[in-house]
Amino acid sequence: SGVVFSGVYIILSKVAAPYGDFVVASFRVGQLVESVSFMVCFGFGQAVASMVGQNLGAKLPKRAEKSAWTAIAIISTITFGFSFLFYFFARPITSLFTNDPQMMAAAVYYLKIVALAQVMMGFEMVLEGVFSGAGDTVPPMIVSIIGTIIRIPLAMVFANMPGFGYTGIYWAITVSTIIKGVAIFIWFNVGKWKRKEI
Repeated sequence: SGVVFSGVYIILSKVAAPYGDFVVASFRVGQLVESVSFMVCFGFGQAVASMVGQNLGAKLPKRAEKSAWTAIAIISTITFGFSFLFYFFARPITSLFTNDPQMMAAAVYYLKIVALAQVMMGFEMVLEGVFSGAGDTVPPMIVSIIGTIIRIPLAMVFANMPGFGYTGIYWAITVSTIIKGVAIFIWFNVGKWKRKEI
């Protein structure tokens, strides 16, 4: 999943390149800022993996599920806060990294658009932890790989739509993140992970 993620971002940078170096640079600024939210989500995913693993190992599937829902509730609140910051304070945040007007404008667009998917990113990361803790690593791998790869065709389509331009690449990231969050949430609710033997 990590290799695919890195490869896809290399291709997205190539898609962004014709719009100018400032667009490619805005990726870096946007990702640096968003990485704060990402790492918080990752931390919660690791924590819930331990709780789910312990509870399933103790034959307490209901308690494991309660741990998952508690983590989802907490991360949803936190990521909603990040969404608020990214959307309403995008310009002051990006000004910490650059004073180039074009690059700043592009990075502001990036943060405002990805702000719409922070809660879904939290869902994805926490539920990846749930599946990992249950020893059921195939579902999150499938969702992550397919959901990340579709960013390429989405970026190409959106970027060529009237009124989008390079912001279509940012929309591709946001839409795919929402798709991944919804997909893994549905898979989580199927509940097969609770029946894994640990």
